[in-house]
Amino acid sequence: MELSVVIPAYNEEKRLGRTFDVIIDFLQRTKREWEIVVHDDGSRDGTAALVQRFAAKFPTIRLNPGGVNHGKGYAVKHGMLQARGQWCLLTDADLSTPMEEFDKLWPWTQQGFEIVIGSRKIQGAQIEVKQPWLRQRMGLAYSYLSKWFLATPVLDFTCGFKLFRGDAAQAIFRRSLIERWGYDSEVLFIAHRLGYRIKEVPVVWRHDAETKVRLGSDVLSSARELLAIRRNAFAGRYNLTAPSR
Repeated sequence: MELSVVIPAYNEEKRLGRTFDVIIDFLQRTKREWEIVVHDDGSRDGTAALVQRFAAKFPTIRLNPGGVNHGKGYAVKHGMLQARGQWCLLTDADLSTPMEEFDKLWPWTQQGFEIVIGSRKIQGAQIEVKQPWLRQRMGLAYSYLSKWFLATPVLDFTCGFKLFRGDAAQAIFRRSLIERWGYDSEVLFIAHRLGYRIKEVPVVWRHDAETKVRLGSDVLSSARELLAIRRNAFAGRYNLTAPSR
């Protein structure tokens, strides 16, 4: 299996069908051997049934049922750990970054980078639909706080378009502990501390007005989770001295 596409999902019945159509069309054109793994984080709508309908037509689509809702970090972790590809692409159900941007990430995998991430904050990025002003400011502040507080050389922690080499994904996500919105920062912190090479690549991105991130509580919760990441590292919970290769 060359490529796994991992999608965390919570109540995504309305837009996941269109997302599948776009991703499947793209993957079939690339001629790669592929799979799509959807971790359903306790959806209360028809998300699981929709995935199963597509899986009946495309056997390389797999549903990973999560039972009850834990949070996006939990869904990402368990979806990535179920992936079997040599490379694992994490993308959101809203496809805020179009699938075609994968072609910008892929060449860097041939340059020795184990992790290649889409970025909205470096030169060359194109923001087609901007976030509201306050959301932009808070997101920027969170990224700078993550970079400074976690000593991780990344500018855009939270873009939901990330490509991991399969063995690196297993090593990183086995160690992750954050279940909610701070998972991006934790994952990249762990990756950096384990010595994996991370490349940021400018991508096209558009804001989805139906985002599930709540501006107040979720952003503040993510900031608190930065403290939890430092505490976990200090307490040795990530086992960062273990061999990663």
